[in-house]
Amino acid sequence: MRKKSADLLNKAITNLEELKKEYEEKGDSFNVRLINNMINNRYQELQTAKKESGE
Repeated sequence: MRKKSADLLNKAITNLEELKKEYEEKGDSFNVRLINNMINNRYQELQTAKKESGE
């Protein structure tokens, strides 16, 4: 897998996790669920990319 792609996906996941914490503190459950879905999508993209590259 291209290191740059993995780095970008990991950075996106990190940013989303930080954003999720902010919404958790505000008690905004709708946006927390939405961000959880986005995080899961990025993890799936990362796993797919790893499988395609044979890592």
